[in-house]
Amino acid sequence: MSVLGRLGLAAAMGGLLIAGPALSQIQVRPSRKPEMVRPPGAPPLPAGVPSLPPGTATIRPEPIAETKLLMEGLNQPNFKGMQQLLAKEPTTVEQWTFLRGQALLVAEAGNLLLLRPPKNQGDDSWQTQSAAQRSAATRLARAASNRDYVRSRVALADLANACNKCHRTFRVPAQLDPLPAEKP
Repeated sequence: MSVLGRLGLAAAMGGLLIAGPALSQIQVRPSRKPEMVRPPGAPPLPAGVPSLPPGTATIRPEPIAETKLLMEGLNQPNFKGMQQLLAKEPTTVEQWTFLRGQALLVAEAGNLLLLRPPKNQGDDSWQTQSAAQRSAATRLARAASNRDYVRSRVALADLANACNKCHRTFRVPAQLDPLPAEKP
């Protein structure tokens, strides 16, 4: 654990020790269904959005950012970071943990891509290839969790191949190098 991590943990534990007597005085109320409350001055709901009674709203995921932003803001920097970390075998727990986190972010981006099928055609292919990205990134996260360098590099190559296949299918002029060069 880093020095900052240890300091944060110590501060949190110290806060619990100080707040301990006060925490024992807190009364817990029975839980109730959460209510959807619109803040005062909130703009009206868009046309077509039904106003439902509090606590009965159905929340559905909806795409907010453009697909290109997900690629340039999430996938690309995390992929490059994983390439750098796997250029040679990571030697610290922190490096392996960071690698795992980057792979999980790419896997979650695969979930976000599933919400953004193309507007024209190719929905089935989009779904299949978004799921392939998610699966490849998840395998990389598992390999990193096990600190398995060889499987991590194979999973990174699989991830690059999944991305490249989608790019070719949808004519995106981007090509990922499957593996970084070994550093001496």
